[in-house]
Amino acid sequence: MFQRIRLAVIAVLLGLVLSSCRTSATVSLRADETGAGVVGVDVVLDADATKGLGTGKGQLLTRDLADAGWLVIGIEPSDTGGSKLHAEKAFANPAQANLVLQELTGPTGAMSSLKLTRKQTLTGSRLVLSGSVDLREGLGAFGDPNLKALTGSDSNLGIDDAEIARQSGGKLTDAFRMRFSARVIDSAKDFDVALGSQQAISLSANRFAYEGLAGIAAMIVSLVGLVLLLASIRNRAD
Repeated sequence: MFQRIRLAVIAVLLGLVLSSCRTSATVSLRADETGAGVVGVDVVLDADATKGLGTGKGQLLTRDLADAGWLVIGIEPSDTGGSKLHAEKAFANPAQANLVLQELTGPTGAMSSLKLTRKQTLTGSRLVLSGSVDLREGLGAFGDPNLKALTGSDSNLGIDDAEIARQSGGKLTDAFRMRFSARVIDSAKDFDVALGSQQAISLSANRFAYEGLAGIAAMIVSLVGLVLLLASIRNRAD
């Protein structure tokens, strides 16, 4: 297995190429006012995909995630007869958040443009999540150039979308669905991303620092006092 943990591993190894399988993946980012938080991945498989996954592949996947520092809740039964997986990794600041996001799709993959930034303002700080989830290359957006080279495929997945569609027996948009769920301080939004499309991601929130507001108020009071003092001196001079 490659060192980076990507949605390609989660989607393809979890049986997407198997006949009549359905897989959905949700990537989430939660950040508080300090810029710390968690990136999570939730994968839901239908019953057919669960059968195709088997114990061996499931153990391989969860082990690789754990080795990369992710907290993994392994393959568990879902209410619909399928299964689900949850993995998450904490970050202490926006720079770490961006590195964790890159672990999922690599430096040039589907989420490579997503960036969390924290900017200081006069009244506190502003946290901004911006970029896009780019699936214009289909499932190949989750792949890796090394996998492409090893398999001799035209796709970074080692298998192109046409072959995946043939094996799945239907449209890829029915076989695989993705959502990006973001929460920055007290602002939240979900973005559904269809294969073959690019979805812009934009979310921001402000953290007001009362000490900053107090400082501004004190400065205003001081300026007003200075103006009044200068006016008083001028009147006396007149």
